[in-house]
Amino acid sequence: MLLPFFLIYPFIFLYSLWYKYVSSNWLEITIAKIYFAGHFPRLSNPRIGLLKILGYEYRDDACHVSIAELDITLWILPQSLRFTSGSLATVEIHDFRVRVFSSSKTPIWLQKLRRNLVFTVLNCHTIRLDDLLTEVVLNDESDETRISGYSNQWHIHNVYNQRMYAFGRLDAQLRRNWLDDHGSLAFIAKECRWIKLPTLQQSESRWQLSPF
Repeated sequence: MLLPFFLIYPFIFLYSLWYKYVSSNWLEITIAKIYFAGHFPRLSNPRIGLLKILGYEYRDDACHVSIAELDITLWILPQSLRFTSGSLATVEIHDFRVRVFSSSKTPIWLQKLRRNLVFTVLNCHTIRLDDLLTEVVLNDESDETRISGYSNQWHIHNVYNQRMYAFGRLDAQLRRNWLDDHGSLAFIAKECRWIKLPTLQQSESRWQLSPF
């Protein structure tokens, strides 16, 4: 019986999890805390639980990934109750950081994420953009070029996959040294949201199945 389990044991805690694999390609994963709280679903709040992960870190020879907090809210019948467009989970990521040691070893998942974002920015519809600033600095003494960009409240609708990307603030800077033939890219994104929009068929189905 699932319901009595949530009523008697609504909280589950796990602390200081650690995993390390050593071979030609080593990796290390650490998690400071895992927390799960069950919830009795209601029509006004149809969630069945909250999974919280704190202090996640992943290291290998290609990159270092860290997440301060990861919140996963699980829903029951979210589309019929008008809470989400059909997704059974809502994910919130706080202080997500990635450091890639060499561009030639960029992880596959990061390449796909970068490709999707670049395609969306260049080919899809901008719904809102409050500020957009760019700056190019050419330094003759060090033969270094710096290209900086800043945006505020940039909302983009990708009509190909029905996703809405909302970037609260973006700061990016590309540095390139032409003598040493190397460069670096720093990218900071704050208050970002990714929303899966319902299709027309899903919207019509939601109204037909709505209990109200």
